[in-house]
Amino acid sequence: MATSTECPPHPGSLLESLRNLGYSLGAAIADLIDNSITASASNIEIYHDFDQSPPRIAIVDDGKGMTPEELFKAMRMGSSSPLDCRSPNDLGRFGLGLKTASFSQARRFTVISRRDGVWTGARWDLDQLDESWRLDLLDEEEAGSVPWVDTIQGDGTMVLLEKLDRLGGKQLKRITPKALLKEMESARDHLALVFHRYIAGKSASHISININNYPVEPFDPFFERHQATQRLNSLAVKIGSDKAAIMPYIIPHFSKLSGSERDMIKKYGGQSKTQGFYVYRNQRLLAWGSWFGLLRQKREASGLARIRVDISNAMDHQWGIDVMKSKAVFPEVVKDEMRVVLDRIEGASVRTYTSRGQRLSEADPYPLWQREVSNSGVKYLIDHDHPLLKAFSRKLSADGVREMNSLLSLIEERMPIEAIYNDRLGDNIDGSSPVDDGERKEKYQQMLTLLLESGHDREQAERILERFFKE
Repeated sequence: MATSTECPPHPGSLLESLRNLGYSLGAAIADLIDNSITASASNIEIYHDFDQSPPRIAIVDDGKGMTPEELFKAMRMGSSSPLDCRSPNDLGRFGLGLKTASFSQARRFTVISRRDGVWTGARWDLDQLDESWRLDLLDEEEAGSVPWVDTIQGDGTMVLLEKLDRLGGKQLKRITPKALLKEMESARDHLALVFHRYIAGKSASHISININNYPVEPFDPFFERHQATQRLNSLAVKIGSDKAAIMPYIIPHFSKLSGSERDMIKKYGGQSKTQGFYVYRNQRLLAWGSWFGLLRQKREASGLARIRVDISNAMDHQWGIDVMKSKAVFPEVVKDEMRVVLDRIEGASVRTYTSRGQRLSEADPYPLWQREVSNSGVKYLIDHDHPLLKAFSRKLSADGVREMNSLLSLIEERMPIEAIYNDRLGDNIDGSSPVDDGERKEKYQQMLTLLLESGHDREQAERILERFFKE
């Protein structure tokens, strides 16, 4: 007859393993902020310094704080079951986020909380764990000496990450100020996107997030306030007893975006990485930049398409939400509905993209490049009859003209179309010219003189040059 005995996990070994879930610094901080939002915080302050080696990071909120009993439960591994019913505003799930997010970046973390004027504190330190799960409980004096604790003015909670030994998922022997600053900038961008609806006041729980007293500005991937953004018909998809809300968008063509707006899209990977579905759980962004296999491949013309999907925390198991709350899996019951939406939105994106491109081409009466379509594909050819080339060829001998045409043909054949396509898909192409005003004026005058000497009148010559020298 089989017998049973207790077989508890070794604390140090288990926690070292849980450190490898794959958190980035931004994802780890976002997981900690989830707890602040659940605690009804309005203001979240993030601090980091280089006074200690390794440096430290603190996340401080003005939420309702915790009692000693609540803090003890929060510090327990698996403090709640993912099967438990939760408040609609609860952003947690597995009862692991505080611990896994903290340990993913640091070997020691401390939580200090105040509720109704009563301080309580607790600390996990990987280097102090032995065979038992002994949690360090801090008395009021010890809690009051923790860095940045004085920033908690009323009720609230602070998570202090110390002994940082990882950044961007990499184990480091030493974290330099430069490396931390780079990761904190990436974290800022991550928080600006993940919590953009909270920061912008689009959620019932409006929050502000500051990093070393500098506010995190929200990034809206749908450009909802832009007058050129198209909102297609919304859709509600029933999944069990709940519903997912679907809202498709076509964002403006990049030519209609401001320089700062284009820079923001580039910062998040360009059109290639920002097109697709955006899955929100209680208005907190979980997963984005993917078509989840419903679109065969990302294309430049579909790069303007974005689909917002809103789910509740009651649907976690159906959407395969992971511990880091950074991934989701589309339920099979949703896929057929989504394919209908995709057909509609991709067509609208393609029309917006191509019609804009046609208008740009038609606006140039003297195009230097010609697009030639044949059974073998699309080619881009230089117009050898362009007024500037014809004017220049008049200065050459017959042999010189033949050599120039051969050189132009070679340029056409060697055009790196695939590289240009990939760069455009990632928005890595910078259309600006590094030429200063003096050099620009000199080139303009040279080309104008060339056209005038070849017989063009001044008005016509200026029209030909307009597209080349337009600011």
